[in-house]
Amino acid sequence: LLQELFADLHGGAKMRAASLKGLIIHTAREAGPANGPDYIFGWGLLNQFDAANTVIRSAFDPAAIQEYTLVQNQRIQIPFYVGALGTAKATICWTDPAGTPGPAQVDRRVPMLVNDLDLRIIRRRDGQTFMPWVLDPDQPTLAARAGDNSVDNVEQVVVYNAEPGDYIAEISNPGTLLPANTQAVSALITAPG
Repeated sequence: LLQELFADLHGGAKMRAASLKGLIIHTAREAGPANGPDYIFGWGLLNQFDAANTVIRSAFDPAAIQEYTLVQNQRIQIPFYVGALGTAKATICWTDPAGTPGPAQVDRRVPMLVNDLDLRIIRRRDGQTFMPWVLDPDQPTLAARAGDNSVDNVEQVVVYNAEPGDYIAEISNPGTLLPANTQAVSALITAPG
């Protein structure tokens, strides 16, 4: 239904699979005891109302749902404005190329991510940088914290009590993009006011 709504508002175009996954994660309602993802509740509960509203907003707000192709050594910068004190959020999601699995084992800890993309939110006024959620597999009961996520094909940055002003959501990659120095990536941004 979300794909159908998107197509109705965007001349028949469909969202990438990564955009749809990112939309569900971006608009999920918190379900765990702490903010952010966790090993019990994941990203939270599906919120179809907010997901549909984000699709509707994407028809007139270019930052709501965007699809890009990141090129090796490029930085995609998406400007957005926070109009009132509140929570600003950016999420990126991408369909990572298939990795090379090692020998079968339970709870394998070797990262399988091929293309490690990074998401940051930067406040223009002072350059303060906000980092994405990271979980610690060695301490799965701990709440997610902000840090450098190098194991997931979804990254989300949340700025609580974001002060009004100009911000940038920046997408980059620290390594080599395989297989052809490019990676399709979807970005979603929500800002108050």
